[in-house]
Amino acid sequence: MSTSNTSVVSGSVATSTVTRLPRVSVIVPAFNAAQTIAKTLESLIAQTFAEWEAIVIDDDSADSTFRIADRMSDAEPRIRLVQGAQLGPAVARNAGISRARSEWLLFLNADQTIEPDFLARMMAAADDQSRLVYCGRDDAFALRAALVRRSLVQEIGSFDASATTSQDRDLWDRAARAGASVKVV
Repeated sequence: MSTSNTSVVSGSVATSTVTRLPRVSVIVPAFNAAQTIAKTLESLIAQTFAEWEAIVIDDDSADSTFRIADRMSDAEPRIRLVQGAQLGPAVARNAGISRARSEWLLFLNADQTIEPDFLARMMAAADDQSRLVYCGRDDAFALRAALVRRSLVQEIGSFDASATTSQDRDLWDRAARAGASVKVV
């Protein structure tokens, strides 16, 4: 098991081998995602924008999710691994937020991928006034299609762990009520 990129939800963050702070923290909650987690992380490794970190929160998976993510974090220092306690995706995302070191957050599920130029396009659109950058054309505000400033999430509060559904919609609704403007890419 990796010692430099692994931590526990209730414990302290382990020292990472990455020396430069990332500009984007990608939060990846994972539960029994052995079939998809490698492809998700490979889509991050393939990014043309290199200033990212991935924080994978394994929510006490019963399969090999943790081992796969751990192996990938050993090979890629931008991937950090957190062991969760099967408390659900909201708690896992919040654990990732609390460990994020960057100004921008992207939430990506363990069965999702992004195109190689996604982070580059999103960061090119982000400016000093942006608090949310969204890549999409429909009314559904997809979680993986938005970069959000960490300071906005800290201001409005993280994911509501008591909600059983629509935790992402709740977060975006609170951002809208706080007056966060959205820059569409």
